[in-house]
Amino acid sequence: MDNRFILSLFLLLFLISPTFALIDDYELKTSNQFFRLTTFGFQKGGTIDFEATINSDGQNIWFMACNEKEYTTLSEKKQEEACVNMGSETFICESTSNLEKSPFQFNKTVQEEGYQYFVFLNCENDLQTITYKLKYTFMNPNGQYLSLGYIPLPPIYLVFAIVWVLMVIYWFINWFRHLNIKIKLHKYLTFVVIAKCVELFIFYSYWKSLSKNGVQNNTTTYVVYFYDGVYDFFFYLTLLFIAKGYSILKPTFSFKEIKDVVLITMLLVVSSKIEALTGLNILGFICLLVMAISYFVIIRMLFQFTNNHIDQLKRQLALIREAHIHPITTPVYSKYVLFQRYKNSIFVYFLLTIMVYVFKIFFEKSPWFPILAQICVDFFLFVGIGLTFRLRKFNQLFHEPPRMQGTFNQPTEGYEAIDSELDDDNLQEWIQGMPLPRWDHDEEINEENVVMIENIGEEKKIDLGQQENQEKEEINK
Repeated sequence: MDNRFILSLFLLLFLISPTFALIDDYELKTSNQFFRLTTFGFQKGGTIDFEATINSDGQNIWFMACNEKEYTTLSEKKQEEACVNMGSETFICESTSNLEKSPFQFNKTVQEEGYQYFVFLNCENDLQTITYKLKYTFMNPNGQYLSLGYIPLPPIYLVFAIVWVLMVIYWFINWFRHLNIKIKLHKYLTFVVIAKCVELFIFYSYWKSLSKNGVQNNTTTYVVYFYDGVYDFFFYLTLLFIAKGYSILKPTFSFKEIKDVVLITMLLVVSSKIEALTGLNILGFICLLVMAISYFVIIRMLFQFTNNHIDQLKRQLALIREAHIHPITTPVYSKYVLFQRYKNSIFVYFLLTIMVYVFKIFFEKSPWFPILAQICVDFFLFVGIGLTFRLRKFNQLFHEPPRMQGTFNQPTEGYEAIDSELDDDNLQEWIQGMPLPRWDHDEEINEENVVMIENIGEEKKIDLGQQENQEKEEINK
């Protein structure tokens, strides 16, 4: 992969201005007759301090601070009708002011809880581009600078950060109890779990600071979203690694095997962060479209990889039954069940994630709810993955039994029926160390050493060719 391409994608994040400031000072140029500047949710007693300077001598430019009911009425009217109302001084929004005097100042104490919509209306006959220099501060009681829908975010992030700390502690306690076992996939899971815990504390600090100060500098915002993007990249990459059977069916991957996985994951992450920073505009819409396509491709990859492994394991289970060994007692069956459950889990996960994105449309006034929902979805997914892949003395998911010698008919169809109980007297129960027949679905594995579990200080390798020779010698003896 071209390093310059990767660097360009990340640098693009740093060229976009964030839109979270609650204390703001900026310049705006527009020729629109009607445009909504911003929206803010106030508690009772919240204050508005607004100042605007324009480069126009026109006397028919208006500023309005509307409540929800007033803004709905204003939105339903045509712009010409709204201007007629202004001329007759029958104002739709009670807080309406003319910008004839510049600089214009507007101050207000909100008397009831709700959202305020800040609108400019240009009723001049000759619509020219006007430069607005704006300064405003929106604040809720008790020095709270967050909008009504964002006030719950700091405690939400703090509570779940503590919950994740407890989960990380349990993860490490279990790790220290099994220091002699080394599984490669466990390293990636450990990194992702710690990264998620750190991410929650970062977002708690970010929103807590924003609630106290009312504004974050651009550098802080970019760093927060850059870290969030890096975490998302490794999160989706880990899901794809599990689907490809990393440490379960294959010991490692070459870059050629995972190149497409890395590229599509990076495309999803970069587009999602740009969309989060830009909001609803043309660039944000394009990124939203790219996100949707990337999600579809990743979901398709996950199901394709998982279904392939399920089919391969079914065929091997058919060979095991032919060898008069009960399939459900073997590590192969454990892996088969894992991929079945994993397929169902990722289906539910992405279905819920898509629902959360839809929630954002219906919960525009309560943005904290979709965020809380996504945190919960991520948490339960991690709990399931953590319980499945945690270290233990003997984990059949990571155990590769010796190859059984003999001639077996290769199954032409998947193994459709798997007994749930040991109800066949002709089948013996598998015990650890017993060889099993294999279906050679992956020639590359037969040509290289397979390292599924390594003991610290001594790598335990299984050379399939050498193992076959040893087994032949034992049979001859």
